[in-house]
Amino acid sequence: SILAGQRIKRGGKTEAKDEYAGEMVLLDVTPLSLGIAVQGGVFSVIIPRNSPIPTKESKTYTTVRANQPSILVEVFQGESEMAKRNEKLGTFELDEIPPAPRGSPQIQVEFYIDANGMLEVTAT
Repeated sequence: SILAGQRIKRGGKTEAKDEYAGEMVLLDVTPLSLGIAVQGGVFSVIIPRNSPIPTKESKTYTTVRANQPSILVEVFQGESEMAKRNEKLGTFELDEIPPAPRGSPQIQVEFYIDANGMLEVTAT
């Protein structure tokens, strides 16, 4: 620090110590937000950018039509509110959703990033 340098420069015998030495911890973080496309092409963030890894987050979604038998889960990373403006990482289909009124099924989408930065996405 500047004050420590001034103490040393003045020739005083006081050793300057950085009060934060040894307290610094470096963390791996997600550089971009991760999420899925929802109705209307909106990007729904599940893991916000700068989240430390490893991390696990989930959100609950539902169907948009009555008796909807499946949903297509499109995974994106980026910062735009619209999914199509972000980078698509992959897709998968959750099928065999039991017949139910619109908005009734509760679909849990979970994102898990391990210590190596590998992303796993599940939907149940």
